[in-house]
Amino acid sequence: MLMVKFICATLGLFLFVCASYSDERTYTGLLKREIKEKIIKANEVIKQKELDKYRTISIIVNDQLVYCHYEQLSENNLPLIICY
Repeated sequence: MLMVKFICATLGLFLFVCASYSDERTYTGLLKREIKEKIIKANEVIKQKELDKYRTISIIVNDQLVYCHYEQLSENNLPLIICY
């Protein structure tokens, strides 16, 4: 009887570990897929609304991160819109 309980407990623990591992792999796969889908959708919106002419550059000034937004009118022309 003690051996049967031991076998059942071991089997239960093994199944729990397998199920946890499967859940983690499924979650990770879904997360990666959702991120890819969001990137694709963002790129589509950027192209549809013609936002691809804007550029953002981030630099560090005095240990602070500064973002500067530019509009790319031509290859060599980047007028500054705003920095913050």
